[in-house]
Amino acid sequence: MHDLLTMRSITHSRSTLARASLFEKVAGLWLGDNAALNAESQDVMDRLLTDLIPDVEPFVKAKVATSLSQCGTAPARLVRALAHDHDISVAGPILERCKSLPENELLRLAQSGGVLTRLALARREALPLQLAEALCHRRELAVLRLVAANPGARLSRRVFRELTGQAKGDAALCETLLARSDFPADLAFKVFWWVSPPWRRAVVERFPVSAAQVDIAQHDLGDQPMDAAIAVKHESQDLSANVEGATSLLEALRNGGLRDAVQSLSAAAGIRADTAARIINDKGAEPLAIALRALGADGMQLTALVETLDHLRSGPVRTAASMASLEHVFHAVTQGRAQTILALWNVQLRDGT
Repeated sequence: MHDLLTMRSITHSRSTLARASLFEKVAGLWLGDNAALNAESQDVMDRLLTDLIPDVEPFVKAKVATSLSQCGTAPARLVRALAHDHDISVAGPILERCKSLPENELLRLAQSGGVLTRLALARREALPLQLAEALCHRRELAVLRLVAANPGARLSRRVFRELTGQAKGDAALCETLLARSDFPADLAFKVFWWVSPPWRRAVVERFPVSAAQVDIAQHDLGDQPMDAAIAVKHESQDLSANVEGATSLLEALRNGGLRDAVQSLSAAAGIRADTAARIINDKGAEPLAIALRALGADGMQLTALVETLDHLRSGPVRTAASMASLEHVFHAVTQGRAQTILALWNVQLRDGT
């Protein structure tokens, strides 16, 4: 203890080089066996190290910061000073790995620091709810991707909604969200529209939907009342086949084209015309497979409708593998679940995404 006090008393009279050397020496003592020091000695060392920081080269601070970030107990003042260092090579290891920083300090850093600070924080092994929200607040795509990919991040619905809102047009973020085990099912069916066929199949297979999730989606849009027609459809437990609806849809498509098909699907499924148009105009046709399942169509009607749509669009002939993928989606849902998905889309697609 006496040696530490002596070191502290002479720091102000030493040269910059000597003070930097002293910093390394004291840091080495801490990293060597700080458990052998009593609380008073640890406090003196912490104050001494913090006082010496202005005279230390960045590469030395970075070396010490890396070591301290892996240390079970670290000097609180020094860690805080290193975390606020303008050089990310110094602050980064502390921000990413040090467990000594309290959550309120992490929040302040997320709110007041730059993007490099937030990127480092987003890599932490664990992200509490409030910290995750603070990191996502500025909507920086690189930060959002890291937060979404962090398995130790506890994400609120608010954050999941923010991430979903930024995922359109970003295939990597979409896939990262869908790979999370805690991603809300209703939001998965929103991301469904923006991903490739294999990921669409994954959504259908992995994410169940229920009436409660339709209600949550409504609340997200301002607690709007559910359309009367879809409410009846959604609450219905009647799973009998509606072959007439599927047949009428095929006839409308063959005789009147896409516009008539939209009106026919809207009427048969009890969904808004713009929702029906989104389903009819989707070239992947997975949404159509789900809609037909909701109507009680059979596999032959699915094939006939998809082939007719492809012909009207004058696009390339659908491959056998593509058709098999659609059939997989078609058979992966029950009629009741397909109806719930339509109810969910009928709510979600109001926001134009």
